[in-house]
Amino acid sequence: ALVEATELKDDTKDTLKADKTFFADAKVGCKAKATEWSERSRLRTEEMLGIKHAIKILSSPVARQIFMNSTNTFLQVSSSNVHKTARTLMRLARSHGGKRLSRVAAMLQNGGHFDKVILAIDEMIALLRKEEQSDIQHRDRCQAGENKYNNDVSDIDAQIEQVDGNIKRLEASE
Repeated sequence: ALVEATELKDDTKDTLKADKTFFADAKVGCKAKATEWSERSRLRTEEMLGIKHAIKILSSPVARQIFMNSTNTFLQVSSSNVHKTARTLMRLARSHGGKRLSRVAAMLQNGGHFDKVILAIDEMIALLRKEEQSDIQHRDRCQAGENKYNNDVSDIDAQIEQVDGNIKRLEASE
């Protein structure tokens, strides 16, 4: 029984030693996990606060107005392309003497919102179409006037020939 008790005591000491080692490892592991959990919780809380702040900004009346005035998509445009386009429009405006085109180019150059630039271009195109219609009507009036003038000249020439013929007949009959 003493031998059995000694073996049991030794086994119990070994188990106690292993349990203490396991407990120490578990304690270190739990502490590391608690630190990681604390960090994740802190980051999650910051993310939630950031999301709430973003929602507050995005649902503000100012943001709603901006969204109402913008297109359905977000568009990222390289500023070099914007400046290149503005320079091209300015060059065209100078070569063709277009004040409206130079206004659009200036709006684009000064960082105008694309929706406003597109709206200005659409308005300019509509105005150009109206002017084109007006020019066509003016051309038609001029052509009609010119045709009337040519017809009147032809009528007068015919009358002159008729009068000349009458004069020649009268002179011949005298």
